[in-house]
Amino acid sequence: MTDDQLMALLISTITSGLVAQGFNVPVEQEYQPTLQGTPGGDSVFIWKLSENRYGFPGRSDKFATGIMTHMETERIEVMFQIGALAIQNPSNITSVTAADYVRAVGRTLQSDVAQHAMLSAGVGIYRIQAMRQPYFKDDKDNFESSPSFDFTVAYDDVYLQTEPSTGIVTGSVTIS
Repeated sequence: MTDDQLMALLISTITSGLVAQGFNVPVEQEYQPTLQGTPGGDSVFIWKLSENRYGFPGRSDKFATGIMTHMETERIEVMFQIGALAIQNPSNITSVTAADYVRAVGRTLQSDVAQHAMLSAGVGIYRIQAMRQPYFKDDKDNFESSPSFDFTVAYDDVYLQTEPSTGIVTGSVTIS
């Protein structure tokens, strides 16, 4: 599975879950080279933090119709971070906050529907960690929250290599 395939799976799963909860907000991969400035409206962001190999690669060889297939499988754990931006008006207590979006993403990732969709694609979600909520001053000199949480997914990275087989070699040994 490539990074782009994994990111597309996560974004589509999260987007579907947010829509099911009544949130119509774009889910975007953060830190894109074409993204200039801050989005003009509410957004949910996802970005990759780290990738770790877990254990040792498994190796197997299969022979069929003159072809040898060598397969190496390695468990990969990838940590992502979810964040959100929501323009708030303190006088409107019914508006959706960035923390509301982040919480909804966590609820989505732990749902049975998301778990099934991810497992069907060969990806499992290990854990969702605690939500952080630091504050910063925005471009209008107002304080905004920047909630986020990390989560880890795991999948098997499979490498296949095929070669023509050499056939069967027989021999005899004479001992004198």
